[in-house]
Amino acid sequence: MLVCLGGKTDENLQSRHENVVMTQKWVNLMDIILDEFKGKGHCVTMDSAYMGDVMAQIGREEWQLNMVGTSQSNRVGAAVKDVCDKMKIGTYESTIWEHNSKNLVFAAWSDNAIVKTLSNYHGATILDAENGLMRRGKDENKKREMKQKPVPCPAQTKDYCETFHLIDKGNGAEAKYDMAGKSRSHNWAPKLVFRLFNMAMNNAYVMYKELVVRDGGEVMPMGRSMKELTHALCQRGESMRRNAPMHPAHLRDMNRVDGHAKGTKIRKDRKSEVMMSPPKSTVAISRKGQLVRQQKRQWWRIHLPMPTAMRGKCCWARCPGIKKCKGKRKRSYDTNYRCEQCSADSESNVYLCHSIKNGEVVSCHIAYHKRNHNTVFKSDG
Repeated sequence: MLVCLGGKTDENLQSRHENVVMTQKWVNLMDIILDEFKGKGHCVTMDSAYMGDVMAQIGREEWQLNMVGTSQSNRVGAAVKDVCDKMKIGTYESTIWEHNSKNLVFAAWSDNAIVKTLSNYHGATILDAENGLMRRGKDENKKREMKQKPVPCPAQTKDYCETFHLIDKGNGAEAKYDMAGKSRSHNWAPKLVFRLFNMAMNNAYVMYKELVVRDGGEVMPMGRSMKELTHALCQRGESMRRNAPMHPAHLRDMNRVDGHAKGTKIRKDRKSEVMMSPPKSTVAISRKGQLVRQQKRQWWRIHLPMPTAMRGKCCWARCPGIKKCKGKRKRSYDTNYRCEQCSADSESNVYLCHSIKNGEVVSCHIAYHKRNHNTVFKSDG
């Protein structure tokens, strides 16, 4: 498959057509693609990226091919832009320009947008509503009607729509499970590969449905089919794992990070030695299994206040320290006591006051468990 890179000339292609000009760089590409169809009376439906007055003349006179397709206003060889800009959208009116000596007809049709088509074999013919296209118009409130109705249109526009709408349907089907084709390298190659892969998957699903329906089987939905196909294609490739699986240690070395398929590697932004991250403060105390084993021997060891070397804020929402705090942000008392059972269950220190504060006995430990763990008297708090 040859791809035009979109440069100013066609030097990147293998051959040059004698009619190629600077503004029509697609002629050389179409000459190669349509080589086997020349002189056989085929009709080619073109896109606006390739169609123009030069392309249409070469197609009819040199290649002996009928061509019709959308075209931009500056590629038809006539001053049509001002007239097209004044046309009102949604009126289904038509305006046609016909060349006085060449077999070229340009038509502008007012649909949801101004549809501009160029043909080298049609005449200046506008079909009536009975022979035109089916469209959903708008009512008096400018809302789209549910049912379609026939509308008038140029003959070449109808021939174009009856062929090219299949391409639009294919694009819509591919867009349901599109691989996006995003690439950080600003180049055409990745996007083209993704596009071709999307087309191949869509064509494969169409053939799959035909074969299954013919044999009387149940058709798998497209989403599930794409997942099965992706899994099958991944299984055919080489393994991505190069190293043995490794469980991360409880101490994290901040000098190194996980590399892609290569284990750990030194950080690129490291400027000096980085200290290893400390373990969690609750690693030793939150081992629920160890506490359960101790409770089997000491059955009374349930929700006991245990002193710790580290201080923390009291977790009781009604701690007296909140009311007595004079700061802008109200804070509870600092305490060295935590609940052993609650800390093990939540895997974090649950600090609760259980001492004397400013000459007063403060036991948030009892109040906290009376509210949250009293299963006998729910109203007692």
